[in-house]
Amino acid sequence: EIVFYRHKNEFQILDTVIVNRERKIKVEIPFHLHPAMSVTQFHGNGFRINNGENPVTHLFPDDKLQSRVVSGQMYPRILGWYSGSFKFIIKIE
Repeated sequence: EIVFYRHKNEFQILDTVIVNRERKIKVEIPFHLHPAMSVTQFHGNGFRINNGENPVTHLFPDDKLQSRVVSGQMYPRILGWYSGSFKFIIKIE
């Protein structure tokens, strides 16, 4: 579920994972950004997304999640790359 709060100018993304047994599970929720955007981590598990010097938004995953920024990964699957066409990819810094 995605909810937009107009008065706060923010989105809330909600998802539910149901686990029938006591065990660890892996949940991946990728956010793909244009190469002009930069991401810095702050306030523990929060991320600030900028376009140059201009702050664009903040991302606050649940504190129960272990979040990380991926850039230029090839294995086990390609993550953190940008493609303006089908002929090439650019590593996101």
